[in-house]
Amino acid sequence: MHQMKRKRQKIYLNLQVFQFNHMIQRPSRGAIFIFEKASLEVAKVGKNYQLLNSDDHANFLRRNNKNPADYRPDIAHQAILAILDSPLNKAGRLRALYVKTEKGVLFEVKPHVRVPRTYKRFSVIILQLLQKLSITAVGKREKLLCVIKNPVTQYLPVISRKIGFSFSSEKLVDIRDYIAAVSDDVNFVFVLCLKAT
Repeated sequence: MHQMKRKRQKIYLNLQVFQFNHMIQRPSRGAIFIFEKASLEVAKVGKNYQLLNSDDHANFLRRNNKNPADYRPDIAHQAILAILDSPLNKAGRLRALYVKTEKGVLFEVKPHVRVPRTYKRFSVIILQLLQKLSITAVGKREKLLCVIKNPVTQYLPVISRKIGFSFSSEKLVDIRDYIAAVSDDVNFVFVLCLKAT
């Protein structure tokens, strides 16, 4: 059952299906992604702090009256990888990527960051980020991942269109037609919820 839910979630998370060709062809346009409700919570399990997940910490979560199904940091991992690996980012059109956790912690992921491919390594990086508030490049002072102040709207460009994705929306819009109809100087802000359904 849990495996089927993960497969279904991967289908929903396939962000590559969105065709951003209109944005790539117009160099003045860019995209900003905001991931809301990411399940990235740190807790002390035994003697160490760990990033909570439903597979490794199910008993711990149940003991603390929490639903293990709500703790899916792998969803955030896959979503971040999908955006950073996208043709949009490779074309240099990804302006920013922001992630907001369930607890309200907001952090920025720089578009040129190479996020670890394995979940285990990703969880170590996120644990370090949430404890130290930033991850810097080796040998440099540049912050690759950094916890920033809320609200995220203060970091968005003035001329931008905000687009929310939802499975329960009553209004359905073809994203290609919508992007094509907007003027060239507008940046797009895509907001997605990463909560497991």
